[in-house]
Amino acid sequence: MKVKRRVLELRPTQFVLGMREVDVKIDKIRSMSPKKLEDWIDEHAVPTVAGPHGHCYLIDNHHFLAACYHTGIVEVMTEQVADAAHLSRDAFWDFMRAKEWLYLKDLFGAGPHDPAYLPFDVRFLGDDLFRSLAWELRKAGLIDKVQKPYSEFRWADFLRQKLHIDLHVTTYRQAVSDAIACFHAHPNDRPG
Repeated sequence: MKVKRRVLELRPTQFVLGMREVDVKIDKIRSMSPKKLEDWIDEHAVPTVAGPHGHCYLIDNHHFLAACYHTGIVEVMTEQVADAAHLSRDAFWDFMRAKEWLYLKDLFGAGPHDPAYLPFDVRFLGDDLFRSLAWELRKAGLIDKVQKPYSEFRWADFLRQKLHIDLHVTTYRQAVSDAIACFHAHPNDRPG
């Protein structure tokens, strides 16, 4: 069932995102006419899960939702893919883990953290450089966009393990170049 919901009432199921991707989505949104933007939002339903206490949890499209927030979009189309509202808190998080609808690491790759500490909304998601670099690998055609939530975070974890990036001296452009080189240098270690 599809329904419009307020952006800030949708609860994240991850601690971080890649702000480079969000910035590109912000530019895309700002370039659209109001009618085209309305159609685009209606066509891109955000998948959600109904959780305990009437909360609605995102299971994908966190970057899209963050871009909507930053451009002043108040409501988006959602599509509920599961109803777990009847579950206790612990049973709900067990259900979400079993479905692999959570990513519980932080911007440093530490975790998994307790889902009780997940941000209330997209305003509080951290910026993970390695998630941005994984997105750059996808843009370069090196990895495929798959429908399984959080697949690019597995690539971010791969890059975090293989690359040493000193953000005090490494530019983003150099980090992207290093990530591409890393992809080619470690064919047997890549995430599946």
